Amino acid sequence: MQKAGLENIALAIHGGAGGIHSGVLSEEMAARYKDKLNEVLLKAYAILSKGGSSIDAVEAAIVLMEECTFFDAGKGSVPNSKGEVEMDASIMDGTTHKAGAVAGVKTIKHPISLARLVSEQTPHVMLTGNGADAFGHSLGCLLYTSDAADDLLCVDLGGRRIIKKKKKK
Repeated sequence: MQKAGLENIALAIHGGAGGIHSGVLSEEMAARYKDKLNEVLLKAYAILSKGGSSIDAVEAAIVLMEECTFFDAGKGSVPNSKGEVEMDASIMDGTTHKAGAVAGVKTIKHPISLARLVSEQTPHVMLTGNGADAFGHSLGCLLYTSDAADDLLCVDLGGRRIIKKKKKK
């Protein structure tokens, strides 16, 4: 039995810029990708079904995506032309209309959480680059390390992202 109002919940997510084209992933990898998207949706829905706020649900969903190399976020971020990972995130509370964003973040593990902190703890809407990183450091945000990836590897091939298993050492 659903709680009152839960029948009106709609959740929409996507795996980042670009797309996974037919034949690029093995059937096993495509299934893992879809399973992760489903896990993200279920996490957000669980928060909402227990009376949590939409902003909590969105942040938790994006954190899960930032922790997975399948998506162009966090661990899965595609390096820029210099080979550096620069991450962006934004979040908005539809009730209060407060918004927060970060751009060009290099050292924060969960840019979505930092974007929320910008919204809730500063008079600003957006922080960028070194200033955003410094703000995150001052609040004790978890740090990003490029070697934190799990057993999957995302490779940028001229704008196409290929996801494959890492070779065991």
